[in-house]
Amino acid sequence: MLETIKVFSIDEPTLHERLQILNPEFLLKYKQQNRSVILVTGHYASWEWAALAFTGKTSYKTMGIFKPLSNQFFNQLLISSRGKFGCELCAPRQVGTFMENHKNELYAYGFIADQNPSNVSKGHWMEFFGKQVPVNFGLEKYAKKYDMPVVFGKILKQKRGYYTMEYIELTDTPNTFADGKICEMFMEFLEQIIKDQPEYWLWTHKRWKHSPKQ
Repeated sequence: MLETIKVFSIDEPTLHERLQILNPEFLLKYKQQNRSVILVTGHYASWEWAALAFTGKTSYKTMGIFKPLSNQFFNQLLISSRGKFGCELCAPRQVGTFMENHKNELYAYGFIADQNPSNVSKGHWMEFFGKQVPVNFGLEKYAKKYDMPVVFGKILKQKRGYYTMEYIELTDTPNTFADGKICEMFMEFLEQIIKDQPEYWLWTHKRWKHSPKQ
């Protein structure tokens, strides 16, 4: 909670000292191929800091998805804090339009994709920690539509207030997979990280509140 509050005041040198990206050059190969890329992670460890840090360590333009707040004052505060290092922000319902409008530009699109989908009927159902859950299909849909590689951001805590993030490729050929498989790859990778250190995942968002019968 304190690290989330710190987002409002943290400066860029301090951020990159406390959250180090181990292989920032990893994304260069996609840019040399003239391809945009999807970066995906979960609500794990200091994901807020990671969302800020990747903007300053890439030559891509960056866009992150956020859920607008009903209070206009706090909504604007959220936008200014998360976008202060140059990341453009987009509400979930505007993502498709944004990508279509910028399809001829090179972007790194940030997805935090482990929450329940807003429309459960459009989610992809899979097993997560032994129970069936609906998974957001958006990252896979856009990866296939625009032939974008999908890269996982693996965030690990090193000590109090210090983290690392490593880029790990899930796929650079999204259209070779059956529908739902890329979502499953992401969630399975995340599940293993949570099993290793469960205390750093955001358990409060009721991941198992829906059932396939709904």
